Amino acid sequence: SFKEIARAEGVSEQFVSNRISLAFLAPQIVESIRAGTQPAELTADALVKRTEIPLSWSEQVAQLQPYDPLEG
Repeated sequence: SFKEIARAEGVSEQFVSNRISLAFLAPQIVESIRAGTQPAELTADALVKRTEIPLSWSEQVAQLQPYDPLEG
């Protein structure tokens, strides 16, 4: 549970809850963040503040990273 994870990691349950969706980001988005090529406004803080991130990777890319300069 979030509560158990929070206790084990020494953080709040809210912290865990807010960040768990980041574990399900599309690989393309994760790679662009890793490479530093994501849109400037696509930060961890911005992602955490979003109320809903789609589960579908293609929908995530369309909403969060609509233009990929590596793909033209």
